[in-house]
Order: sequence, then structure tokens, then C-alpha cells
Amino acid sequence: MDYRNDGISNYEKKPENILFTAGCRPLCYYYDYDKVQHIEHSNKIIMPMRILERLSKYENLTTPFTFEIISDKDKYICSAYEFVIGLDAIYVPHCILERIQVNDSNIVAIRYIDKPFVKGTKVVIQPHTSNFLELENHKTYLEQYLNNYTLLKKNTMIVLPDPVYVYNIYFNIIETEPADIISTVDTDLEVEFKAPLDYVEKPKPITFTPAPDNKPDNKPDNIPMFPNKPNNKNTKKKFIPFSGKGHRLGD
Repeated sequence: MDYRNDGISNYEKKPENILFTAGCRPLCYYYDYDKVQHIEHSNKIIMPMRILERLSKYENLTTPFTFEIISDKDKYICSAYEFVIGLDAIYVPHCILERIQVNDSNIVAIRYIDKPFVKGTKVVIQPHTSNFLELENHKTYLEQYLNNYTLLKKNTMIVLPDPVYVYNIYFNIIETEPADIISTVDTDLEVEFKAPLDYVEKPKPITFTPAPDNKPDNKPDNIPMFPNKPNNKNTKKKFIPFSGKGHRLGD
């Protein structure tokens, strides 16, 4: 693919490593942020046109353009969203800044990755928080937002927006197939997710079993043990009217 606009048809020999340096700024500082806000949850960055102009001197470039941002703390693989004339820095999503932790100088190294990545067939992800389970349609959600990441790397973390809550949803990339780094571009990707890190299984309801009744089945309650045994102590006769013997006078 030809990116040259200088009318020159000959190309230089491509070196083994192509490195750049540039300032690194949050995407929200970009002058036209409203138009690029949708890539805030992605691995896509905005780059100065001078980087594309230098790359265009070489032939047989690997596309889509993939770069590795390297800071003193970490590194991150990303793709170019667009090249803009007049920029002196790259503009990156906040989730990438959290990862690479740029120092006070805000200067990073940028390495062009001159190789294609295998198309992914499967990815296993694990959300950090359980609010992911409260989404109405997990499949639609993942299809809409996961493709914002053109590359997925095993044992890394990505950030997707939460359409219901204020906070974002963080995901760990647990497995990627068939390689440790896979491309999501133009591929049918099977997505499997594990239980969230903060998920606690609800306790099972406690059931109570009544104690067994040890009383004989045919023995009625509240019956004296010896109902026919007379009680000689403190026994009072019950008065019954007109119960005495009668006598006739004159007999």
C-alpha cells in the first residue's frame, strides 16, 4: 500500500527496528475530543503525521499500523486510529496512561511493529466487578465494545464502558487462542467470561427439621398416670343435693 505524497517512487531499505519519540498526552486533551471520544475505551491512539511520513519511505509495510508505546514503567501495544498534521505528541486513552505511567517529561518511545498478528478464535475474560452480571445482554455488550481493541494480549487488562453505572468495567484477559496476542479485526471471536473477581455466591437457605415426637402414638395428653387410684389425703366429699336417705313418720 502506498502512503507517499511526495511523488518519489523509490523506497529506502526498511531497518529492523523503527523507533520514534514523542510526547504522550491524555486523549481528553485532544483539540477535537468530541469526535474521538468513542476510542477512549480502546487501544487506539492519535499520532502525528510525521510518523506516517517517515514510515512511508519504506516499502512492504505491515498494516494495520501497530505500535508499542514504551515508558520507564511499562509498555503497551496499540494501533493508530489516525495521523494528524501539526501534532507534536501522541494522544492516548486514559486506560493506556494508567498502564504505562508516563513520567514528568511525558516523553515516550514508540516502536513500529513490523509483523502481522494471528486472527483470534477465542478469548476468556474475567470482569473485576459484579455489575457486569447486571447488564441486560452480555453478548450484545461485548460485541459492541470488545472490538474497540484491535489486539488482545493474554495476562493483560482492558477497560470497557459501563452503560448503566458511572464507573468503567475492568476485565482481565485470562486466555487467548490461538496465540498470546490475537487480532480481533475481521474475525469471528468466541468470547467466554468467568465469574467476577468480587463475586460471592449467595448462601443456600437454611432449612429447619422439627424434632421427633417421642410420645406414644396412642397415649393421649394430660391423662393421670393412675386415673383409678383413690387419693386418701386431703380428699373432700362433694356435696350432692337431695342425696340422703328418706324416713317415713309413724313407722
